[in-house]
Amino acid sequence: MTKYNGMRWVAGLHEFADLISNVLRLATTRPAVISDIAGRFSLDEAVDACRLLESHAPGKVLVLPNG
Repeated sequence: MTKYNGMRWVAGLHEFADLISNVLRLATTRPAVISDIAGRFSLDEAVDACRLLESHAPGKVLVLPNG
């Protein structure tokens, strides 16, 4: 989940695959680009994840597949 508005900097959805690839490459070579994690939630807890995201908690809010 993200509040990122990437459409400001890309021409269309087709560019997101390259962006994601670049971010993952950076994350493996420069771990400092990854921010802290504010919370981890299962898919069943997505509503709680949204609430945390809207609270402007510092860090990423992760929603993970039910496991």
